Amino acid sequence: MSREWFGNRYEKSRSYEKQSQIRLRGQFWFQLIIFIGYCAVGIVMALLVGTLAGALWYIIRSGLGNMALNLFNVYFKPAFSWDYLQQYVMFSLSGGVLHEHSYIIWAIMLLVFAIFCRLGVKNWYDWVQKFGDRTTNQNRWATLNEIERTYVLIPDRNKF
Repeated sequence: MSREWFGNRYEKSRSYEKQSQIRLRGQFWFQLIIFIGYCAVGIVMALLVGTLAGALWYIIRSGLGNMALNLFNVYFKPAFSWDYLQQYVMFSLSGGVLHEHSYIIWAIMLLVFAIFCRLGVKNWYDWVQKFGDRTTNQNRWATLNEIERTYVLIPDRNKF
């Protein structure tokens, strides 16, 4: 393999790093924008999952519950209908699920939001560990006495 091949490969990788946005991952403002994006996706997914959970609960309660309990003259209102289900889903998707009184649906929505928020925090932590400034020791700077004790066996250290 020739030297030019290594040089070309280095130049290509260097130009790719300059063109790509990988260096932005070390910047706090970029990390904050990505974290806010994760939270926004989490809110949208929580609304969708909450709507789905509410619709499923309506189907189980009004459809299957009325079928099972109508022998005992127990009826859940409103009775099951496809029109009401469609109306309920559209109302919930537009934010109506936030008016829900069921703690179970709220717990499911908070769980979905927490999952996406955790992904955002994990992504931020990984980027800080990988692209953060690591110019100093994690604990403290070394003292001159420690440096003298450590490097006493190097004979030419004070040569110049």
